[in-house]
Amino acid sequence: MSHYQAWVSQPHDYDAKADTVAFCICNYPFLLNPVGKSKLLLAAARSRMALRRLAQPDGPKQLEINVSRDDCLNGLLLKVKEQLGQCNGTLLMPMRVSFSDEGEEGIDLGGLRVEFMELLAAELARPELGLLDLDEETGTYFFSAQEGDDADLLAFTLGAVVGLACLNGITLDLPLSPALYRVLLGYTLRGLEDLNLVQPGVARSLRHVLKYKGDVEDLCLSWTVTVPNKSGI
Repeated sequence: MSHYQAWVSQPHDYDAKADTVAFCICNYPFLLNPVGKSKLLLAAARSRMALRRLAQPDGPKQLEINVSRDDCLNGLLLKVKEQLGQCNGTLLMPMRVSFSDEGEEGIDLGGLRVEFMELLAAELARPELGLLDLDEETGTYFFSAQEGDDADLLAFTLGAVVGLACLNGITLDLPLSPALYRVLLGYTLRGLEDLNLVQPGVARSLRHVLKYKGDVEDLCLSWTVTVPNKSGI
């Protein structure tokens, strides 16, 4: 954690000279494997939670979420919007889940949180939702080419789900493309380099075209895009 705390306190000016910044392993993420990164994120989240409790001893100690199993996505979205409006830091607190399905009672000792996140992941990956497309070659998801009035809202919800999973140390069964994480972090996509992460088959075809020495028109190529609607047709 000392390396993480030192990294957080550093001015993140990537144009600064290397000799002006003290060595910190977090500046070299390629040195950490996925398990190490996951543990670091969880430890950082718990550290923030502890600081929040010290700053607000009478404030909320948990993020209470009560939803129906049949409507987890909308239930989460309403809760996130409510907490963002209050600006009290509750979203950084440990999550406690209860299901409002009729006749069900239970205490969340961790299992309900995991089940809740699994239900969310399955809902976000549904083709009918129109948020994510699965590439069969990579086995990862990227944003769908479909456009709709709720596209931004769904992308916001996906970011909230990923954030809550990190904060609560839950592994989502939702393999997202590395390029999608770049989008969530606000980075600009890097053309063919990121296309190769999303649709490597398309990226290979485009590279072959770029390397072609003759007149591209001689290849008699056409460009078509098929986008299914939300009913899958």
